[in-house]
Amino acid sequence: MAPLTNLLSFLPLLSRSSQAKPSPYLTVTTEQQAPCRTYADGMHAPVHSFGSGVKLNVSCWTISTMQDSKGKLNDDGDSFLWLWVQLNGTWGEPGFQARPGVGNLDQGGKAGGDGCWLHEDSVQEGTSTDFEEALQYCGKAPHHQVIAPHQ
Repeated sequence: MAPLTNLLSFLPLLSRSSQAKPSPYLTVTTEQQAPCRTYADGMHAPVHSFGSGVKLNVSCWTISTMQDSKGKLNDDGDSFLWLWVQLNGTWGEPGFQARPGVGNLDQGGKAGGDGCWLHEDSVQEGTSTDFEEALQYCGKAPHHQVIAPHQ
């Protein structure tokens, strides 16, 4: 019979294999006004604003680098969580392909290709998905400079 210490060393391996792994993507349904933005914050105009009931594939999540009202979808909201939507440039807007979302592959993240950032509050009410558990972490949100003229 194997020593007890040898058997105990296998327990962590068993528990890890039984834990659910994050999905490569989830399909979500949008709220009535669901802006999808270039960056994971509210500073720039949306790349696209989806209507109600649009089905989108989200592949990972991140937290906005702006930890004030600009990092949330609404001033009265409390979430800074943004989801990466893979779009493949197929939404038909004339200027859409000229302004794809800014991913973070260059920083070693998982958000890349044509896509944009959708705030978790834009996902249809009644969805009780914990995106941090269900999806992979994208990596740090991409940074950008916001410049305002000083007078």
